[in-house]
Amino acid sequence: MAVDDESSRDGTVENAENAENAEDSGDGARDGSDTTGDGDANDGTDGTDTGGVTSVGTDADGTLMLAASDLRVSYGKVAALRGIDLRVDAGEIVSMIGPNGAGKSTLANTASGFLDYEGSVRYRGAEVSGWDPGALVGDGLTHCTEKRDLFDYLSVEDNLTLGAYRRGTDADERLESVYELFPALAERTDQHARTMSGGEQQMLAIGRALMGDPDLLEGTADELNGDDYIRDSYLGG
Repeated sequence: MAVDDESSRDGTVENAENAENAEDSGDGARDGSDTTGDGDANDGTDGTDTGGVTSVGTDADGTLMLAASDLRVSYGKVAALRGIDLRVDAGEIVSMIGPNGAGKSTLANTASGFLDYEGSVRYRGAEVSGWDPGALVGDGLTHCTEKRDLFDYLSVEDNLTLGAYRRGTDADERLESVYELFPALAERTDQHARTMSGGEQQMLAIGRALMGDPDLLEGTADELNGDDYIRDSYLGG
């Protein structure tokens, strides 16, 4: 895990209870513009000596996938995120831990291009504000949302196949790998998503995200802990 320690001390994820019901801000500076007054873009790479520790915004070894620097997100007047620094390198699993309302989903939604923000969020070195969320998916960033967002009246296999559409991957090959990971889905290929249990729907949502062969996968583990099959099989009990 390569999360800047400062994010856990000073960059506190603010408790935004009831924030989802507040009106959208819409005034976030999402273009990586100068926030320091020195005329330079806020890209987190000022050349400062970090004592051998890689800065959140730098990519000296070419492995940086996602970086947030001084990230701030609000719903109206309610601050959901304030001063967040985050770094995710290729091949890493980075976890966000916090209670309901702490801002985990807000951070994921912002990184996926769904929310306005201040500060900086970069995917593969490019500011997220310059991307359409669909284009991010096409370039390998997939978000398995908390609400699953399944097509209720489509079959399991149809839902999975749609996951490969934006990336243009080989659906048949990817289906085989997803069914190997989640055998329960292979037994329900023609079942409508709406008739599945919560845990089965969560498997389907994750499987659909994996169908796009993502380079960076965002998601929530909240519901994984509530399903015995997933917990015992993939989270080690």
